[in-house]
Amino acid sequence: MSKRPLKQMSLFQTFTKKSKSNDPGPGLLDPGVSSACQSSPVVADINEAASNDRPPAPSSSNALQLDSSLVPAEFECPRPTSSEFDVRSPTSPPCPLTSETDDGSLSSTLLTNEPSASSANEPRVSPLSDLSDIGKLQPDALKCAPDSVKLIVLQNRFRPDRGWKPPSTLIFGKLRKVPDEFFNESKYPTLRYSVCQDSLFCVACMLFSSGDLILRTKPLRDWSNAKKIVAKHIATQAHQNAQLRASEFLQICTGKKLSICSSLDRSHQETTERNRHSIQAIIDLVSTCGQQNVALRGHTDGWSNFQAFLKYRAKGDTTLKQYLQLAPANTNFCGHQIQNEIIELCGNQIQNAILRKCRSAEWFSVILDETADVSNTEQVSILVRYVHNESGGFSVREDFLCFVSTSDTTGETLTKVLLDKLMELKLDPKNMVGQGYDGAGNVSGKVRGVQT
Repeated sequence: MSKRPLKQMSLFQTFTKKSKSNDPGPGLLDPGVSSACQSSPVVADINEAASNDRPPAPSSSNALQLDSSLVPAEFECPRPTSSEFDVRSPTSPPCPLTSETDDGSLSSTLLTNEPSASSANEPRVSPLSDLSDIGKLQPDALKCAPDSVKLIVLQNRFRPDRGWKPPSTLIFGKLRKVPDEFFNESKYPTLRYSVCQDSLFCVACMLFSSGDLILRTKPLRDWSNAKKIVAKHIATQAHQNAQLRASEFLQICTGKKLSICSSLDRSHQETTERNRHSIQAIIDLVSTCGQQNVALRGHTDGWSNFQAFLKYRAKGDTTLKQYLQLAPANTNFCGHQIQNEIIELCGNQIQNAILRKCRSAEWFSVILDETADVSNTEQVSILVRYVHNESGGFSVREDFLCFVSTSDTTGETLTKVLLDKLMELKLDPKNMVGQGYDGAGNVSGKVRGVQT
């Protein structure tokens, strides 16, 4: 059985030949890329194998993956792998270059940043694993990186030694290299040179800009038009915004300037401190009036003792005076409802202090009496007597606990009110060793009195 001769075809024909269902249409590669690919050493091996009527033997250096699913939509010329040529070596055969035209499109003098399907060792394959060279980083990954990584990338810069010589690239028949002036930090503060790609990037645009921009996702290697391209890039609004953000970011990270969040937080803290100072002054005033048994107000808030004392104190307190002048009338914590809440909170603190002393004494006596206020509301007042150990000496204390409203004044009702209140205050009635009442029958009677 005779061997079927292998049909000779170029690398361009191999990669553009696809099934009808996956055919994207004519023109996967332009003629310039096709001619460059046909001159590749890999194509020479395929053509030689076809002429010898045998299929090419795959090797680790020039094995081709012809699966159509691996071919990207916009294919660039495949480079030889690192076993034949070092991608960092200046002697590597250059791929077709593209340059930026007046309308913003790219002609054939600038390397694209798209990864090739035939190159498994492209420099920019790991998003953030190596921060030493900007050419190994992906712009989209940098935008989502933490601030610490962004700061490292922003401060990192390749500074060539005196003996360092940049690699040369053949462009339009002439060997060209990166101009030395691009390493001037004062003139080009955001330009970064990538050693692994022999190209330029704009670090500000990579970190703080978006879109498929030159010097961001497309490295610059067109050294013949580099100055013109860089000048045009610097003049764009996108670059100027990114450079401003980079400058602000660097000042914030180095502590030379507060961030917006820190500024807002500091302003919030200052406002909180002023409000706390003013409210503390109001609480002190209410507490002082209560200790001196001075009424806070009459029927209205106007010209009350509280308002008069508060204005008098504000004369020597600039913060309180500013607070009273600027705070809205409905939220200045000076109304009678706020005063009642402050009085209630102060009463709770006093009651808790008395209960702690009474519990520590363990044994106590109860004094109960009916007390009707000016509104004729039936209520009882409850007091406790106990022995308090204070500073090494013992003293008998008699303290008021609370008022309790009651529906009627029968002995059964008053007994239930007293026991329920003692349980609420966590005072065990079994530790009650004495009771004190007036001579009324409903509390002191032998049959239906509270004491029985």
